[in-house]
Amino acid sequence: MRVFSKALNHNPVTRYVKNYRNKIINWYFMRKNVPNLEEFYNKFEKGDSVVFSIAFNTPVCVEIMIDAWTEFAQQTKLAIIDNSSDLDASKKIAKICFGRCPYLRLPHNPEWHPCRSHALAMNWTYNRVVKTIKPKYFGFLDHDCFPFSNFNLSEKMGQYSLYGEKRVSEEFSGIWNLWAGFCFFEFEHFALKSFDFTHRVELGLDTGGSNWLGIYQYLDELDLLPAKRRDRVFENSTREMSNFIIIDDFIHFGSGSRKDKGNPMSLTNFKHVMSQMSPNESTYI
Repeated sequence: MRVFSKALNHNPVTRYVKNYRNKIINWYFMRKNVPNLEEFYNKFEKGDSVVFSIAFNTPVCVEIMIDAWTEFAQQTKLAIIDNSSDLDASKKIAKICFGRCPYLRLPHNPEWHPCRSHALAMNWTYNRVVKTIKPKYFGFLDHDCFPFSNFNLSEKMGQYSLYGEKRVSEEFSGIWNLWAGFCFFEFEHFALKSFDFTHRVELGLDTGGSNWLGIYQYLDELDLLPAKRRDRVFENSTREMSNFIIIDDFIHFGSGSRKDKGNPMSLTNFKHVMSQMSPNESTYI
């Protein structure tokens, strides 16, 4: 059954119809408004470096993120974009952010699939926020991917126009995109380009894959600073060994918004894992 489903999903006609459907939904969603948008714009100045973290139903992720950001990344602005489907969770996230971090709740997201929902959230943020506030640098970060060492986006970018974790297509050689949970850009360099974070199944690319078509395939790769990634195993707070991903100076807990898998998402677990980090954890050979 799974083989049949995969074959049908990769059928050119099926992909054309689904991609067209995604374009229509994206077009519709980009035109949705939210209250207090102008007030949100006023929290930024042109020339800021801004990282947008897309929150989804897990207030503790936002709490940990803001605490970690306050300790390690004060030179870069953090903004929480709330894509939660759970109203109670959204209220808690808004309360956590109040007085500490710019917060904006997105319009109701019509997508049920996590990849498409995440892509819509990123597309809306870029088109309705980034293009208005015009930051010097901007980027997107998963809500369960936390800094553990000093991070300054402006200094990190340096002479590069984009930075992130490069993920290569499993279907075609030479085709790649930046992981949607860890991607950063120089605004002016791409101001005339059209970002589209929709996935591209036919190219073997997950969320953000459509940017291969409009941006990445034309890029001089000398403009890209690829993040260094490695897998680590730490003991979590339940005394079990769990897998974690370290991306430069960030640790990705993974599946932070899922209750049925991944590491226990709690401040206790975060502190327990951090206590096992070595001083040179962010140094790569």
